[in-house]
Amino acid sequence: MTEATVNVNEIITSVTGMFSDFSVANLLLFIGAGVGIAAALVLAWFGVRYLTRKLMAALKKGKL
Repeated sequence: MTEATVNVNEIITSVTGMFSDFSVANLLLFIGAGVGIAAALVLAWFGVRYLTRKLMAALKKGKL
């Protein structure tokens, strides 16, 4: 398995480039990325809640 490397300078350059070349397309790209991240975090939150409740129910019933 290979590790992903992150080049912070490229990310900063990309973000500042988006704001310097302000257009509707760049704005939609930025909003779309934010919505994608938010959706992933919401799904992760509900997944953790689901697993926690299943684990606590199993502990209460003595099945674990």
